[in-house]
Parts: sequence; structure tokens; C-alpha cells
Amino acid sequence: MTTGAFGLRLQRAWLGQIFLSFIFLSSAFAADVLVLMHGPGKVERYDMVSGAHVGTFLSGLPPSNVLLFDGDGRLLISTGLPGGTGNVLRFDPRGGGKMETWLDVPEGYGGRLFRATGMVWHEGDLLVASQGDGKVKRFNGATGEWLGDIALASPGGMTQIAMHGGRLFVTDFTAAAVRRASEKLDGAMSEVWAQVAGQSPWGLVFAAEGRAFFSTSANRIHRFDGKENVEWAGAGGGLDTPVGIALGPDGNLYAASLNGKVSVWKTDAPNAGAPLRILGGAEMKQPLSFAFTELPRGAEFVYAPPSAVGAESAEKVAYFENKIRPLLVERCIECLGEKKQKGGLRLDSRAAWQAGGDTGKAIVPGKAD
Repeated sequence: MTTGAFGLRLQRAWLGQIFLSFIFLSSAFAADVLVLMHGPGKVERYDMVSGAHVGTFLSGLPPSNVLLFDGDGRLLISTGLPGGTGNVLRFDPRGGGKMETWLDVPEGYGGRLFRATGMVWHEGDLLVASQGDGKVKRFNGATGEWLGDIALASPGGMTQIAMHGGRLFVTDFTAAAVRRASEKLDGAMSEVWAQVAGQSPWGLVFAAEGRAFFSTSANRIHRFDGKENVEWAGAGGGLDTPVGIALGPDGNLYAASLNGKVSVWKTDAPNAGAPLRILGGAEMKQPLSFAFTELPRGAEFVYAPPSAVGAESAEKVAYFENKIRPLLVERCIECLGEKKQKGGLRLDSRAAWQAGGDTGKAIVPGKAD
């Protein structure tokens, strides 16, 4: 190859890289910001570049806490109030939109959520912070089946969770610490990983290089790399109860102030003063969480929850039919059914399991153990 030909080839490759970079940046900045409003039960939509409000994405939600997209473009929404139970809704925006209750485990079953807060994906499964009992619960990402409780923190303390390097991290407001779960994800108490004296953490997100950003009760955002902590934002104002934080596709850090607006901060250097910009007008009330989307802008979807009358019974029946009966048929009925009754116990009818076996009752309603 001649020197001239090599130079021409190099020039083309260089121009190609510039073109690809341009496409990537254009795609990133075409995204909109979805902001979850806790109290009003709405998800509002904002232009990422201008910060302008471009419409309501969802409304009619129960008190909700965190947004998270799945791999099929459906939006998951964790719900619940402090001291109560919670569930996870799933919204599919395609074809006019469809909302369903995806995770809602009845009382007495493993996996029940006591105010669902933080959510994150891990190895195809969904991890959900159950704030009331201080447990992170793992669900099959395809079926929603509860797989186990994998990490523990202070009851009432967990707000946001994150995965990095195969490890699970949780914010524990009660313990005033960011915790790191055991490598085995075996349900043990998580170890303290980061703390700032006099400040309790809320939001948590990891940058690609492994540095964590977390927001605190002192209206500050800190960056921690496992050794050194740096106060990153808030000293110059702009934060007011920053419960949720996220990294946007533009590379900036977004903070939702429950008692204020959404502020946007740079990530390449500490923010000594005001944020880069503020999102939100009169429509922004109690912002709590984010998601970023390139979905076409469309009409508002109004969620109408199913009637509460008989809903609990219907949900329990559905849960039994979808989650419990298949397991009984696969693993139990061969030995505990019509033809064979090991220990005198049958599980193929309500009357049979209520009667119990040779040693008494094997199943007691409301007692999973």
C-alpha cells in the first residue's frame, strides 16, 4: 500500500469515527427525562437539552417511588408508603399503552413487599428493596417468581439500590450508611461501605469507572471511590431533600429534590456553585425518581386501578394459580396426591391439606414457615 493510499484510508477512518461520534451524541441528547412525582401519582416528561416540560407521560398512579425500564421497553414502577405494603406496576407504552400489576405478593407468601423502593437488574432478575422489613428481594425477571431474600439492611431505611462489579449496594438511611451486600447474596446483613458524619444517604448511582455518587439528608451529593470521599454538589444550594439521583445519557448527574425541583450537575469536577440547570415548573411536585427514554412523545396514559372490591381474593387466586399450583404439580403431587399419600398427606385439594397427615397439619394459612 502506498503512503498516499494509507493516508487516504486513515483519513476516511478518522472521518468515520467523527460521524459515529456525532450519531451517538445526537442519539443521547434526543432522549427525554421521565420524572416520577410521588404524591401526585404522575410521570412528567422533559426535554433533556432545554429542560422544557413536554407533557404528562402517566397519571393516576398510587404513591410511587422508583422508575426502571426492562429490556423490552416496559416501565416498572415501585409503589408504597412508609409503614405499608407495596407492589411493582409494569407499563407497556406500545399500542396505546397497557398497565398491569406485575409483582404483588399476597400476605403470608415469601416475597411480599413492604413499601417497594429501589429496583435494579442483576443477571436477568429484578432486585427490589422492601423498605419496611429491610430486605432486598430477588424475582425472576421473566416470570416474577420470588427467588429469595438476598440482602439485609435496617428495617425502614432502604431507599435506593445499585449494582456495580457484581456487588449489590444499598442506601440505609436509618444506619446513616451506604452498605455493600455479601458477594454470595445470601440474605446476610450488608456491611458498611461509606459514611459521612451527620448525614444519612438517600440516592445512589455508580459511574462507569466505579465511583459512586450518593445524596444525603444534609442536601449534599458525595462521590466515593471506595477510599476517598469528595463533597460533589449542594454547597451552593440547588438541593432540597434529594431522595433520588441518576446518571443521564448526557453524562450529567440528575437529582430529584422531594421538596423542590430536579437539578442537573456536572460529573467531571466538583460543583462548587449552582447546578448546570433546573428542570420543572408548577407541574413538578415531589419528584422522586428518573428514567430516560427515546420513545416518541404521545398522549398521556391515565391509569385506572382495578376496583378494590374483591381485589385481594382475586389476586391471591391468581398468585396461587400462576406461582404455587405449577410447583405443587411438578414437585409434590406424585407423592402427595390421589394415588400416593406419603405420611398420609394429600395436597391435591383444599379439604385434604386442611386435614393434614399422620403427624397433623402441614400447612397453616398465614404462616409461610
